[in-house]
Parts: sequence; structure tokens; C-alpha cells
Amino acid sequence: MSARAKPARKPRGLGWRAAGRAGPKLLRNIGALLELSPAERAKLLGGLSDKQCDELFYDWSLWARDDQRPPPGDWIYWLILAGRGAGKTRAGAEAVREWAKSFAIVNLIGATHDDVRDVMVLGESGLMAVCPSGERPRYARASGRLDWPNGAVSLLFSAEEPDRLRALAARLDRMLDV
Repeated sequence: MSARAKPARKPRGLGWRAAGRAGPKLLRNIGALLELSPAERAKLLGGLSDKQCDELFYDWSLWARDDQRPPPGDWIYWLILAGRGAGKTRAGAEAVREWAKSFAIVNLIGATHDDVRDVMVLGESGLMAVCPSGERPRYARASGRLDWPNGAVSLLFSAEEPDRLRALAARLDRMLDV
């Protein structure tokens, strides 16, 4: 191959991104993959290593719809107003998964203890299901907390015991005043 060889042509209309490693490039969203013909899809996916397949499986940027992604900008509250099956739990779990990479404390608050445990943590779209094994937190059921591999912590709260959350807020306020 000469030094003037053309770079490989990227398929048109696909949001491709370099994966930062050798091998096939990964798609930006599932819609781009579905635009390919079955033969093109098979060729693309067949060329992936086992590691790349695992990464695709857990890559939320590939699977998420736009309405499941956190909004841009500096915000405090994020409301996903949608019906059953809209992906609210998965969107929340994926957001917590990302935040746990950047923040030391990422707490979870649900209506009841059972909701937090059975839906947010252990549910089919909960944190334990959406995290690959290397990112999966350790769930300490008795203490109501998740310990993330990077040292982040998620405390689990419910509306059934609002004073428990108020006590935590008061402790944090005292720590910040010091």
C-alpha cells in the first residue's frame, strides 16, 4: 500500500465514532445499525471481538433514545414523564451508573424500600442488571447501600422514612460548615 492510499470509506449517514482502539468502529446509536442492510449488519457485527460485543451490550449511548438521555445544561431536577414501558428505570439506572464515575456519593430515593430494592437496584432494568461486571456495585442489603468499584457510594432511601434522609442532609450541612 502506498503512502497516498485513501483512508477507509465510512458508510454514509451513520453516526460512526472511533472506539479509541484497533478494530471495527462502533456505531453511535442503534438507529444507525438498523439502517444497514442485513448483510452489512452481519458483516459489521461479525467483525467484532468478544470484548467489543460486550462493550456494545453495555454501551447506553448506543441503545438510549433521545428522551432517555439526561438533558444538557446545568440542572438540578430531571423529570421523565412517561408511561409504563417507556424506559424510565433504565434511564435512571444508566444516569446513576455514569454519575457514580464522577461523584463520590450518588444516592437513590424511591417511594418504598421495596421499590428501591426490587426495581432500582435488582430489577431487570436496575443498576445490577445494567452494569458490566467490572462496574457493578456491591449491594449491601442490610445497610441499604451500594459500594461502587471506584469507591463511590450510593445510599438507598425511601419516602417511607423521610427523617433518615433529613438526618443525612443535616450531617452534610454540619460537615460543610466546618
